[in-house]
Amino acid sequence: MAGNQRIDSHSGSPYANLMDGVTGGHFGGNGGPWSSYPHHGKHFVAWNFNVSGGPSNYNFWPNEPRNGHTFTSPIFAGLQGKAISMSGEEINELPGQAVEPASLFEAQLALRLAETYATWATSNISDPAMANFDQDPDGDGLTNGTEAYFGTNPNNHDNLPQISGTFDNNNLTIAHPINPNLPNDIQATYEWSLDIENWYPSGAGPVGGPTVTFNSTENNNSISVSAASTSSNQKFFFRIRVTQQ
Repeated sequence: MAGNQRIDSHSGSPYANLMDGVTGGHFGGNGGPWSSYPHHGKHFVAWNFNVSGGPSNYNFWPNEPRNGHTFTSPIFAGLQGKAISMSGEEINELPGQAVEPASLFEAQLALRLAETYATWATSNISDPAMANFDQDPDGDGLTNGTEAYFGTNPNNHDNLPQISGTFDNNNLTIAHPINPNLPNDIQATYEWSLDIENWYPSGAGPVGGPTVTFNSTENNNSISVSAASTSSNQKFFFRIRVTQQ
């Protein structure tokens, strides 16, 4: 928008609009007849909007006069540019600085288009009757959910994830693949055990016993995991636990 340009919201009370990453413009000077007020209904969102020109003070729900900027509980996040004061808003989050994600629209679009376990299973599992998260149609010992996490073929028992590891004193380092198009409802956690019966998450352990802390970094569709024990030369078991959210 051009500097000092109004957003021109009026007539029929529009609602649920997103102003995403707009540079220039302001919220004042909206016209329209009295019968069409408010200028905007609920769910007006200004995300990383950079204000230029317009009023310095806004009351978005005034009693009189109502001509100019009568908005029903507008939402602001990352409002930048010209400093303004306001009342009548629902949220004014982090004024004066950019918020993340930079684009709310792009983030929502990516979330809506992202693959889920259900869509992955439809595309990758030959037998629909064996498509449940915890089933193992190829009999390789890896559940469908685990295959989806690693990016391996759930119909081929010879297609296994390549996992490597080294152990030095009390530090274990593991490298394993991860699906570059990981379904957004799948997550993995790392756990350890002394006896394969009692498993502990990162930073935890048996009462009075050692603990193991995991740290992971992702690079080029692979994850490197370091596991540090509080007990020198402590032998322990390690597993990757894949779950569906």
